[in-house]
Amino acid sequence: PGWEEGRLGSRDRLLAAENEALEAKHAAARLESERDELASRLDLVQKELLRKAEHSSAVQSKASSYIASASEHEALVRKLEQQLQESEREYRSAKALRASLEAELSSARDQLKASRSREEAAARDRQKERAEAEELLAAA
Repeated sequence: PGWEEGRLGSRDRLLAAENEALEAKHAAARLESERDELASRLDLVQKELLRKAEHSSAVQSKASSYIASASEHEALVRKLEQQLQESEREYRSAKALRASLEAELSSARDQLKASRSREEAAARDRQKERAEAEELLAAA
């Protein structure tokens, strides 16, 4: 009974660790996707900012409207850069959590394997004792 509880506990820890690892993988994938989307949006905004800046240089009469627009885009770029940095921090954190959970999963698998090995050894010992007892009975 004690070894079976240990085996069940190991199995439960293994399943929990696998679930946590899967959730961490999903979170990392979501963060990667968000980071990529923000980087793409940042690139588009920067290109738009450059286009507007070049156009405002060519058209002096409309310079003030383009400067205002560029300022708005610069603010948006700063905001997107901050969001990208935050997403990258979250991604690194999720990646570290994933590594930790994978290590825990590996440990749980090792414990389960050791528990199974002990179980098999105990079964072999019982079988050997049974055979010896049968031999003694047969000899008696």
